[in-house]
Amino acid sequence: MLKERDVKLLKHIGKNIVCPAEVIQYKEFPKSSFYRWLEELQTKKLIQTIPIKNEQLYFLTKKGHQVLVDEKENVPFFNVNSVKLSELNHHLTSVKCAKLFNESDQYQAISVAETYDHFFNNRDDIEINGFYRIPDFQLKKGETRIFVEVELHLKSKARYMDIFNFCERTNECDRIYWICGSQQILDTLRAFFISEDPLKHIFFLLDEFLEKGIDVSAYTHDAEGTINKPS
Repeated sequence: MLKERDVKLLKHIGKNIVCPAEVIQYKEFPKSSFYRWLEELQTKKLIQTIPIKNEQLYFLTKKGHQVLVDEKENVPFFNVNSVKLSELNHHLTSVKCAKLFNESDQYQAISVAETYDHFFNNRDDIEINGFYRIPDFQLKKGETRIFVEVELHLKSKARYMDIFNFCERTNECDRIYWICGSQQILDTLRAFFISEDPLKHIFFLLDEFLEKGIDVSAYTHDAEGTINKPS
């Protein structure tokens, strides 16, 4: 018989799809018992781990996923054998960034799984003139809705233009935060995205964000400030 805390742990892992221990623990569970509880879930074959960048990422087994299905929780099943290492790294980065936003008390991060579920199940209503995009995750700041895109590698201009055209037309968000893995990516995106609304697209560097949180330097296409005051 699973305890309430076990189901709570499974829900948290499921909503993040795959995530490090620090993301599971940071607000919800006591440090003194946390890792012992995770070990118990592994012993029961409800969760598994995979190593990446000297960290253990936790994810649900089929058995653990079924527990949430029985609890009427709609979370995707993570098939570790079908995911590339680069995709895991991107996901890990997104989860850590969402954690930092949540810790600021100014933002509410909507998890990767919840973001995917909303966009996947409502595509017919969200797609505009053939343009459609699922952001890496979403934020709420008061009444402001924000898409977050984590860019670790530079894509082609055509792919970015598809994202830009969707973001400019959608009613799903008011602002887009671009978290850039390098100065080259940041500079390139700033040159691509010149919007009618100068505060629509805001760019900042990943390493600096991980170090400083929301006090990171942030940029519009033609100005510099912070995330909350980009110009």
